Amino acid sequence: MFIGNWATDLAAGASFGYSLLCVIFISNLIAIFLQTLTIRLGLISGRDLSSCCRFYFSRPINFILYIFAEIAIIATDLAEVIGTAIALQLLFNIPLPYGVAITALDVFIVLLFWGDGRLRWFEFGIMALITVVGTCFFILLAASNPNWIELFKGYIPNAGLAEPGAVYIALGILGATVEYTL
Repeated sequence: MFIGNWATDLAAGASFGYSLLCVIFISNLIAIFLQTLTIRLGLISGRDLSSCCRFYFSRPINFILYIFAEIAIIATDLAEVIGTAIALQLLFNIPLPYGVAITALDVFIVLLFWGDGRLRWFEFGIMALITVVGTCFFILLAASNPNWIELFKGYIPNAGLAEPGAVYIALGILGATVEYTL
């Protein structure tokens, strides 16, 4: 699900240590800000962003926005499918084409069982997965025994962004974090 986030965060940690934690923090602040704007739009207008665009913009502008939205959806989904296929290959040595097919089958199974009476079970399943991921995170955090002083220093913007390649990783972190906000 969040393979793009983890991949960029792991690359940042492996290459630059704790120095890019400030980018993760700032990108999460941006994500919170965008979510706040979305909530305000919905509460005040009673519409979501796409409904407001359709209501306030002309037909040609809406068509252009639709094309850009479809491109963004395809790019996001493509990254998730490829990331899941790579994860399946790394974890279970499943070839990439089979990993893509398993991922597509997984989506169809979820859509097949999607319904009003089953939505609550789907939510419980997602909550269980989030609980497992959070528990694993805290177990790994305890096992890794990080340098807490350096870790907290990483949240302060520093010269780590001036290192070669750091800007590319920082942009990847920003894009992977804000992508899930929208």
